[in-house]
This record gives sequence, structure tokens and C-alpha cells, in this order.
Amino acid sequence: MSIRNMRLLLSPQGKACRLLAACIGLLALVLIPSKVMAEEPGRVYATTTAEQEKAFALKEGWAFKQVDPKVFDPDKLQNFIREMREGTFGEQHSLLILHEGKIVWDELFKGYNQPEPDERKFNWRRGVPGRAKLHDFQSSTKSIASLLAGIAVDKGFITDLDAKLETFLPQYEKAILADPRRSKITLRHLLDMKAGFEWDDSVDGNLVLSEPDWVTYVLNKPMKVEPGKDFDYNSGASILIGKIIAEATGQSLGDFADEHLFHPLGINDLFWFGEDLGLAHTGGGLQLWPRDFGKLAQLVLNEGVWNGRQIVSKDWLSKSTFPQSDKAGDGLGYNHQWWLAKSRPGLTNYDITFTWGYGGQHAFIMRSHDLVVVMTAGNYRVAEQGIKAFMESFLPSLRTESD
Repeated sequence: MSIRNMRLLLSPQGKACRLLAACIGLLALVLIPSKVMAEEPGRVYATTTAEQEKAFALKEGWAFKQVDPKVFDPDKLQNFIREMREGTFGEQHSLLILHEGKIVWDELFKGYNQPEPDERKFNWRRGVPGRAKLHDFQSSTKSIASLLAGIAVDKGFITDLDAKLETFLPQYEKAILADPRRSKITLRHLLDMKAGFEWDDSVDGNLVLSEPDWVTYVLNKPMKVEPGKDFDYNSGASILIGKIIAEATGQSLGDFADEHLFHPLGINDLFWFGEDLGLAHTGGGLQLWPRDFGKLAQLVLNEGVWNGRQIVSKDWLSKSTFPQSDKAGDGLGYNHQWWLAKSRPGLTNYDITFTWGYGGQHAFIMRSHDLVVVMTAGNYRVAEQGIKAFMESFLPSLRTESD
């Protein structure tokens, strides 16, 4: 991936990305659990009223809370939500704000309930009848693959991140050993996007999915540099991570995820592209309800604990998502399939952990404020609108020590 455009946003900046065509729209409804903004007259709801959707959320185990004026400036938060709703940041599909693990705001924006027919089968799947559609989280899927890798490590299925590829994938030994540099690639290199392949994610990220064996396609790519030398965004590396987890655990990736991650969090309705073909697409194929993606982000904020149960170890998360060195350049960090950013200039360490999916699929985690913000969107032609919204409109709504 080229990161030349990042200087627009997180320095601030943008990400040239990857795959899977455009999806247009979520169902029209708004849930207003706080008093930040009154319900607009004439609002159209698609399948549920706000009250019904709140009942769904309660049944899912969520609690609600009012906006805390010690944490938020209510006027600035109101302005952020209005800008999201009115299209200031392009085609936004949903917004979820969690504070202290409770819902402060949950809105699916109206007008996005008509996916184009030729893309419906690719980007959308109906969940439970009468509910909003699942949303494609694109490359934010990579961060979920990191959680699964951590669980595999915690349970002893994977014992060494520095083991070479042929250790995990002996059936591909011929392709791996065909280049001495390729034979040096480790799982850690894959997690940190430093495998060294010659790879253009905007091209190869699509072509790989047309191949009968995605792993063979990735491993047959030429090497560009020594593994570990340069950060180079690569969805193929994430596909290899998924394959390694499946081989190490002896389960399909979907079954392993269901047993050890999704079901413990009460995530029971989802679609993972590629699972029916034998390998779930860990580079970008996961579809969920936004609140369920919020659960996954909240799990990280909770240091791996959900309802008193340790799902993924604190040790893995501290190595994956806590402030690290500037690995991706342009003011951004990257570690174990997670992006890292700074909320303001001059900070020594990163204080924002986030996922980054094509079109504006994000979960932002701020430990300093006990916050999670999940956004979904359809900004496939105008990049980085979600990051711009978060950095330029949401962050100013947070109180600082000087307020």
C-alpha cells in the first residue's frame, strides 16, 4: 500500500487501500439514548423504530448512559453528530459511541437501504429478519485476525511468532523455499506488514480473490526486500495469517472464531467471505452489525475481558495495540494488524488504537477517555473521510485537562 496520502489527515493523512467494490447503504433508523440531540420530525425508520432497536441492543447485553459533560462538550458532540448525519464527511452509514462500555450514541443513518443489485451478494447479507443489514468491515477484519492469532498463542496452538513460514505451512514448502528471502518470513513479519513481498494492494488485493488457492497466489509473489526491513501494507500477509491460524488449530478459521471469540461475546449473526470456500478472508471479508464490531473494540479496551471472562490475554493486547514506535511512517504506527495514531501534535506515544477498512470502516479506541467509536461508511471514492471526521470533528468534542 502507498501511504503517500496520509499527510492529509493524521499529520493527518489517508490510506490508499485495497479491495472489494463499493457497498451502499444501511437501513434508516436512529437510536437516541441520550439528550444530546432531539429526534428530528418526519424521520423515516426502515424496519424498526428507535424503541425497538434499543430493545434489540438491551437484549444483546448493552446498557445505555447519558452524555457525561465532564468527558464531552455537548455542543461540539452535537455538531459532530450533525456533520456525520448531513454528509459533511461523505456517505456515512452508522455511528456508535461507547463510553465506559455503555452506549452513548447509536445511529444508522437514513437513506442507505438500497444496495445496488450487482453488489448486494458481495457486500451485504441480511441478518435476522426485521433487523438492519450486516455491514462489510473491509480491512478492519485484519484487526480481528490479530485477536484470533492472540487467542491461538494464548491457548498454545502457536508457540513462536518468529517461526518461519514453512513451520506453519509445510504443504507450501516448495513455494516458500523458492526464494531464500521468502524462506526467512516469520509470523511476526506478517503481523507487522513487513514480509517483503512485491505487492500492490490495490491490484493484488483483488486478484488474489479470483484465484482458487489464495495462499499459493501470495507465496508465489516475488520478494522485493528482506523480511523485516520495510513496512508495506499487504492484504496477502493477512490471508497467510488466517491460514496459519487454521492450520495450527486444526479448525476452520470460522469455527475457531465462533468458539473462542464471537460466541463468548454474543456475536451470533455474521458473514465471513471465503469461509464457504475453505478459508475466511482475513484481509477484509468480515460482515457484522456495527454494535457487534463495537463489542470487539470494547474487548480490546477491557484488556481482553468480557463479562468477567478472559477472551484474549492482556499480554497479547499490550504487545499488539498499546503505544509502539512509528512503524508505518507519516505519523502513524502499526503493530500486529492494528493502526496507531496520536490525538494531538507533540505527544510522545500513540494514544489511539484503531482499525482501518476501505470506504471508511473504523473502530477507534481511546484508553485515556474509556471510549470506543465505531463508524461505517460508503466512501469508496473519497478516501479517509472517517479518519477526518474522527480527528477533526469528534476529538474536539472531548474535554481536555485545560477545559
